[in-house]
Amino acid sequence: MSQYPRRRTSPLRATANGISMLSVSELNPRFGEPGQRQYITCPENSWAFTDLASAMNIGLEILESPPGRGVLVRLASQLIEIWNVRHEPCFRGGPNQLAEHVNTFLSAIRNDFYTVAIDDLGSPAVLAASDRRLGVWNGDLRSYSPKGHAIILYNHRRVRDMVNASAAVDRIDRGRDSSAARAQRRKMLLRHKHFQFMFATATAHEICHIFLGFISQQGRHGRLATPPSITHLDYGRGQPGDIDGLAQGESGRWVESKLFGGSLEFYQDRDDDDGQPGVLYILDSNEVAHKVRSQSILDFVELDRRFEFPLATTGPGLTRRQRDQQQLYSIGSTQAAPYRADYLLMRARPERMQFFNISRQELDSVPDRPRIVRAVRVA
Repeated sequence: MSQYPRRRTSPLRATANGISMLSVSELNPRFGEPGQRQYITCPENSWAFTDLASAMNIGLEILESPPGRGVLVRLASQLIEIWNVRHEPCFRGGPNQLAEHVNTFLSAIRNDFYTVAIDDLGSPAVLAASDRRLGVWNGDLRSYSPKGHAIILYNHRRVRDMVNASAAVDRIDRGRDSSAARAQRRKMLLRHKHFQFMFATATAHEICHIFLGFISQQGRHGRLATPPSITHLDYGRGQPGDIDGLAQGESGRWVESKLFGGSLEFYQDRDDDDGQPGVLYILDSNEVAHKVRSQSILDFVELDRRFEFPLATTGPGLTRRQRDQQQLYSIGSTQAAPYRADYLLMRARPERMQFFNISRQELDSVPDRPRIVRAVRVA
C-alpha cells in the first residue's frame, strides 16, 4: 500500500475550453533516412489525433487539479531557491506570486497547446520526450507562448497500440453483436482506457520538464539543467546534463513521486499480447514496486473523473530482485529520451501546420466511448 494519505479531488474546470490551437504532426515514413526527416500533418479525423488530444486533456487536468497546481508551486519554489544558492538568479518574477504564475502557465497551454509530433523515440518503452526550443519566447511570464517554447513528441509505436485498441472498440460497436464480440469489446475498452492514462501521465510529465524553462524565464539561454536534487530515486543522474556536462535531476519524476506516491512504470503482462499497455506499478522511495489498482486508473479517465492522490495499490510490494526473478520488464516509462537535433526541423515549417480547437465536451467523451472527435479548424 502507499505510504502517503490519499486525497480525492475532481478536475478544476477552469475554463469551458478544451484544447485550442492544437496541431499534431507525424514522421513521414517515406523520409526516414538521416538528413531527410520530414513531418506531415496528422489528420484531425484520425484515431491518433483523437486519442492523443483526449490524453493530453486529461494530463492537463491532472496538473490543473488543486494537488497538481500545488506540486508545481512547490517545484517552482525549490528550483528558485537552488538557483539563488548557485548564484543563478534567472527567475525575475515575484516569489509570492508563484501560484498566479502556475495558473498563467496552465491557462496558456490550454489556449495554445505545444507543438506535438508522433515520432520514433528509439525504444518502445520511452513514451514521450520534449524539447524547449530557443529564441521564440522572450521569457515574459505574462505573455507565455507554449507553441513557440517547446515541442512534445510521442512514441509512434505506443500511439499505434493505443489507436488499435480504440479502433477495435469502434469496429465492434459497428459490427454484429455476439457474446464473443462483447467480451472482446470489454478487453479493448479497458486497454483503451489504460492507454489514455498512460499518455495522460506522460503528457503531465513532459509539461513538468517544460515548466522548468517557463519558471527560469529561459535562464542560461533556455538550456538550464534540472538540479540533481530535484528527482526521485536516481532518475536523470546517470545522464549528462544540458549545461557543462553536469549531472541533472528529473523534475517529471519528482512531480510523479509527490502526486502519485512514486514514479510510474508499466511492466509487461506475460499473459497478454504485444499490443498491451502493460501493468502499472509505482516505485516508492525504496525502489519497491507497488501494483496500482485498475479502478484507480479508471477513476482518472472516465467521464465522472475522480483524481485520488496518491494512486491506490494492491498486493505486496516487489523489490528489484523480486522483479528480476519474476521477469517483470518495463514496456512504458517516462524516462528521458535522447535529444536529437532533427527535432528542430519542426521549427522551420510552422506555416504549413493546421490548427484545431476541440471542445471539452468532445474530449471528455473519448475515454468512455472511443469515437473520432469533431475538431474545428481555426488556421
